[in-house]
Amino acid sequence: MNTILDEPNPAALGDLAPARNCMNRGDLQAAWVECLEAIRIRPFHPEAVLLAGKIALAAHDFNTARLCVDRALRTAPGLAESHIIVLPAVADQESFEWPGREELINSGPLRISVCMIVKDEEAFLGKCLESVRQIASQIVVVDTGSTDRTVEIAREHGAEIHIHVWNDDFSAARNAAMVHAKGDWILALDADEELTPGAGQRLVEEINNPAVIAYEVPLVNEGREEEGAVCLPRLFRNIPGAFYEGRIHEQIVAGLIRRTLGWGLETRVSQAVLLHHGYSREVSASRNKPQRNLRLLQKEIENPPADPVARAYLFSHFGLETARTGDLAGGILYYERALELLNQLVDSNKGGISISPEFRASFLQQFAPYLNRAGRHLDVIRLYQTPLARSGEMSASDHYTLGLARGRTGQYEQAAREFQACLAKRRASTRVPNHAIVLGDAPFQCLASALMQLKRHGETEMVYRQGISEQPQSVELRLEYARFKLQQGRPLEALRDTHLLTEKHSDNTAVWLLGAEICLAHPQFREIVMDWTAAAVERHPGDPAISAMRTEALLVAGDAQAAQALLQPMRDLPAGLDGRSLAAFIFCRMFEDAPTLPAVDAQTEPRVSQAFLDLYRRIGLAGGTAIVQLVKSRIHNLEATLPLAFKAITQI
Repeated sequence: MNTILDEPNPAALGDLAPARNCMNRGDLQAAWVECLEAIRIRPFHPEAVLLAGKIALAAHDFNTARLCVDRALRTAPGLAESHIIVLPAVADQESFEWPGREELINSGPLRISVCMIVKDEEAFLGKCLESVRQIASQIVVVDTGSTDRTVEIAREHGAEIHIHVWNDDFSAARNAAMVHAKGDWILALDADEELTPGAGQRLVEEINNPAVIAYEVPLVNEGREEEGAVCLPRLFRNIPGAFYEGRIHEQIVAGLIRRTLGWGLETRVSQAVLLHHGYSREVSASRNKPQRNLRLLQKEIENPPADPVARAYLFSHFGLETARTGDLAGGILYYERALELLNQLVDSNKGGISISPEFRASFLQQFAPYLNRAGRHLDVIRLYQTPLARSGEMSASDHYTLGLARGRTGQYEQAAREFQACLAKRRASTRVPNHAIVLGDAPFQCLASALMQLKRHGETEMVYRQGISEQPQSVELRLEYARFKLQQGRPLEALRDTHLLTEKHSDNTAVWLLGAEICLAHPQFREIVMDWTAAAVERHPGDPAISAMRTEALLVAGDAQAAQALLQPMRDLPAGLDGRSLAAFIFCRMFEDAPTLPAVDAQTEPRVSQAFLDLYRRIGLAGGTAIVQLVKSRIHNLEATLPLAFKAITQI
């Protein structure tokens, strides 16, 4: 175990100045050795290989020079224009005895160094290290002060351990780990992350692509899957000049972009996926992560970076962490500051500064849902009209979020188009994986709802059928389709579909409630409703909504005594009752000699009154004259609780 006291600057590792100095002095052997050492420190180093070719050329070893140039240009084709070596048109000379020549001109199997920073991670570290066991040639663990079994667990998995004194700077710790990486590629992980099944094999395949300098690996937060994945460079070549920046949410993007421009290589999105446990709601709460992150980000905010892209990253991260603490309005303010910077960059493209497609995509997929959650639906629509949003393609998640905003502002035609686009794109490859909700039944439900508002019933039916075909296990979609059939005057079909659902989903109260609603709405099902609601109560005893439906059935059947007895144990009305259930409870209370009726707020009262009146009329139509007369004789008790129902009944 090593204690890191005087940590070297990772950006300086692999520097070619010593080799050039030796070459300028004419000491070609020493210059060659320095190039070889730079490559051993930073294995992906085409400039060092090219300099070795120049050294061989200076020694008139044309064969070695040609081999070095060929390897350099194979690994970094962008070097061809700026680092041309003209080889003499003469016969090759015999090679000199250069130490490590074969190692330099011939690359062997690619190796991955896993680099991690840890502190008190005994709960997760074992799973993380087990997930990379088959692909890691080296595991570097930098511990920042663990007091549990973290270091012991790391050692058990063959990791080399280094100690770093924590100074509230994640980049410093991350750089301390990267200093020790010897592999051709570096995979940067946190202890509370793990490769998902099959991800390791995908990474091994991807590192053999000669055109790529780095992969942005999608990371999904356990318990927050609806927020989508974040894609950041987690797998990158072990190159000189790259280092982490930023006290929190550290980035290595700048160094990689510089090399991407100079070497003709590109960054791609990996097909592998990381699962992050640290932001599950339980873990996040226990570790107080959002508050910790905000504290570190606050230090950065006080002295923000001059680079506009880095500043936009900082503001967006601050917005994310602020929103996660529950301060939605505060988080949105920082997202808006980031958006202002990003729009300016897109408009001006100052100095060739570019915004990575991954950052653009993840920014939109985070910010827009927060605006919807805050009820700022018009701002969501405006967001997707900004220069930033228009600078790239919309993802399925973007279409879904925009569709929600348009639907909630009554723009049903536009909403339908967005949900259709969402469904068309949701299986397509993306820069940032779509929100989990987009891959389920929600887009079908939302599209069907928008089409219903437009009275395009034929298309609505097609959407339900398509959705059920693609999502056969979706109870919600089947229930919505049954409700649609009920609204279209097809109650028998609706009841049949609902009955089929009870065979496999009898634990789902929504299934029983819809069946009861269908039966209660149609007199031809009067006998069925008694059996249906009895079975529902037997399956879900004590459920307030189920009990309320059973109460309705009993009242319509004229059995007020049984209805009152069913609700008698529930003297305190459960919170969160819908208007129909609340109306049934109030109706039964009217049978008491001195009824104590609950208060109903002004916003809810019209809905509850309407439900009360509907029940009153159905009882009357079913021949429940005695019940109707009893309620009417005590109608004065209803005036304070349901004034609209009171007024309507007194006028009958």
